[in-house]
Parts: sequence; structure tokens; C-alpha cells
Amino acid sequence: MPSTRAKLSLTADWNEVLDTMSEGHYGSTDALLQIIQRSPSPLDTIFDLDDMNMRGRQIWHAWHDVCGQDMTAFVQRVTDRDPNLVAAVNALTPEEPERAVRQGGSFRQKPCTSLMRRG
Repeated sequence: MPSTRAKLSLTADWNEVLDTMSEGHYGSTDALLQIIQRSPSPLDTIFDLDDMNMRGRQIWHAWHDVCGQDMTAFVQRVTDRDPNLVAAVNALTPEEPERAVRQGGSFRQKPCTSLMRRG
């Protein structure tokens, strides 16, 4: 089923990326700012979240509830496309019509960059 979410533009500035990915959720904005400041490769991490179809409240739950605000663990689990992270996020957001997936959630249908980095 195609996503109904706003597209993440490759030409967007950081403010547009934050607006699109946070979907207006303040907690996820905080998590995204932490990614920008602390992730070794913030753009890759955000593209991975996009490809996992995680936005707004889903990002917040992944970072805050599942990973306990441990940025290293959060980035690693996103990079690994951790199926337990995806399952936990979906369990914490049953009202969310858009479900988190391991890959293929972005409009570009890009290959899994985290797997390419390990290759």
C-alpha cells in the first residue's frame, strides 16, 4: 500500500526535513535534532527512518521508549533495520494508519543504505 505521507525532498533544507519527518510532533523533533547533532551520519539515519516509514510519534517512541534515549543504540537499531524495533514501534502506535517497516517505505524505494554500507 503506498504511503500517504509527505515526500522527503532530497533538496530540502534541515528545517524542511525536520517539519516533514516530525509531522508536527515535538518529541520527534527533539529526537531528530539529536540525530543531526550526534549521529555520525545524520542524513543516512534520517533517510533510513524515511525508508522504514517512521515519522512523528513513531520516531519518538523508537528513540524515547524503545531505545531509552540512547542515541548510539537508536542509530544502530535503525541502521540495522532491527525487526524488534519495528515491531515495538508498531505495537506502541496502534492508532497510526502508517506502519513502520524494515525497508521500502520511502517514495524513492531506495536500496537499504545501511546494508550497502556494510557490504
